[in-house]
Amino acid sequence: MVVSSVANGTLNRSVFSNVQITGGDGAAPAVIPAAPAALLAAPGDGAVPLRWQESSGATSYAVMRSTFSGGPYTTIAPQVTGSSYTDTSVTNGMTYYYTVTAANAAGASAGSPEDSATPVHPLVNVATGGSANDSANNPGNARHAFDQNSATQWFYSGVTGWLRYDLGHTETVQRYTVISSGDKVERDPKDWQFQGSNDGVSWTTLDAQSNQTFTGRLQLKNYAVATPASYRYYRLNITANNGDSSFTDLAEFGLLAARP
Repeated sequence: MVVSSVANGTLNRSVFSNVQITGGDGAAPAVIPAAPAALLAAPGDGAVPLRWQESSGATSYAVMRSTFSGGPYTTIAPQVTGSSYTDTSVTNGMTYYYTVTAANAAGASAGSPEDSATPVHPLVNVATGGSANDSANNPGNARHAFDQNSATQWFYSGVTGWLRYDLGHTETVQRYTVISSGDKVERDPKDWQFQGSNDGVSWTTLDAQSNQTFTGRLQLKNYAVATPASYRYYRLNITANNGDSSFTDLAEFGLLAARP
């Protein structure tokens, strides 16, 4: 190909070889697209939405999945147009690993970087409609920890004691939350056991924490229950606060369980 131009009355000519026409219908050979540079898998309820970065020249994408990091992968969606796909053939609680390839008439790329997600059923706070109490037998005070209002607080006279909630029925709590009060840091709970009971007398420890600190006021911390089981009563049995010699307090105590 020869390209000519005129500058200041002077004719300039350039000669190019190995020229490929990429526009129109010049029948230039297609080039295999690069692998998608990024892939994001997000956990949903019975689903894993996927998004990836598009590859230049790609006309379709193949989504591949494995239950092991690094594969082997199985193609679950071979001809996806666009840069997103939702995998609905998943089971909540199981971790899935994904990669995506880009393709056009020339062939398919290598796989994108792997990403994983564990779909889960959403958890809700079930500490509603029941009754609260504490080791000072002050239900009116204990109720402030379950009113879903961080502006109120359970203010307890003592450095050890328990805060209890009676659901009135059984629930399998999978996580629980503690929100620090707007009061002094020293009055935050530090050591405790999270316990469940079906008679309010015999208690099973479901989780234990020590040396907990809340770096901010009204800060929420979330804790998993390793072996959830069905109980009617749940309590936070506090064995130490963060140094105050007279009082312990917190803003909210949440009980999270799956609901259909």
